[in-house]
Amino acid sequence: MAEHGHVEIGYLDEITTRMPTPDEARTLDLGAGVPVLMYVRTAYTKDRPVRLTETIFAGDRNRLVYELGQLNALYEGGTDGDRAGSPR
Repeated sequence: MAEHGHVEIGYLDEITTRMPTPDEARTLDLGAGVPVLMYVRTAYTKDRPVRLTETIFAGDRNRLVYELGQLNALYEGGTDGDRAGSPR
């Protein structure tokens, strides 16, 4: 899109949980009472929204993890393939 003059400058992420539609429950092979995690990202240019991405995840088989800020010091010295000091 950038090559056509639509440079994305930012995103708005929305994360919610809800019960699945019957089609989602079949597609994701969800058991009774299992919710879905819905992730919606809207991309913006300086003028307007230009792209919306909606992703649906099985609520019982996924984990959402965010890292914000400079966390490099947390991960120094890790030896087991995982991040040393990780709060996970």
